[in-house]
Amino acid sequence: MKPLLFFAVILALSACSPNQNGIPKTINRKEFSGVTSIGDTFKEVSLNYDLDSKDGKLIHFSSCTDIDKTPEKDIKEDQYQLFSMLKRNCLALKLYFEATNSAKSYLPASPSLEFIRTLPANAIPDQGGNSKNLDVPLGESQPELTEISATANSIEVQFNDLNINYVVLAKGDFNHNGIEDMLLRMDWRVTSAFGSGFELFVVEAKDGDIQVINRY
Repeated sequence: MKPLLFFAVILALSACSPNQNGIPKTINRKEFSGVTSIGDTFKEVSLNYDLDSKDGKLIHFSSCTDIDKTPEKDIKEDQYQLFSMLKRNCLALKLYFEATNSAKSYLPASPSLEFIRTLPANAIPDQGGNSKNLDVPLGESQPELTEISATANSIEVQFNDLNINYVVLAKGDFNHNGIEDMLLRMDWRVTSAFGSGFELFVVEAKDGDIQVINRY
């Protein structure tokens, strides 16, 4: 084969070869309230969100830096939960930008009730007294767990008096071991009393087992 023809063939084969960067990390942009632009780095994230201060003034947030530098004590009490959500979302964006593409994945395309049942028993809000260290699936520790509703990126479930909406914020390799992980936000509330909040955790499916590798 002539050198020029050989070079052309190599280029063509390279262009048609699989993505050498593996499975691209993804982010569900619509799940981030107030985010107007994500950009290519964490510093480029733009927000447009207002909360009330205790003195009755508006506090405007245009970036995650604004969120980080605002003390919780400055926020009006009835908006603490919204502020908590914004803080979790900004942390999730930071984690997303620190994540890499994955070499392989064992995760479902969308969350389902069966997937939630297979999560570890500690994949619920930390309210104190939870079965955080039980080495059993959530569906086994909470057999009464039922589905309320579901979308492509979230599933709302309930057991006892606890309502949890599991929202998939992003997928990628968060612990840099080549396996795709899922970053979830738990939007939870107690239906029989005053209690609600937001928590983040990262799960990884590996060798038929699902583990919580980090929670925030």
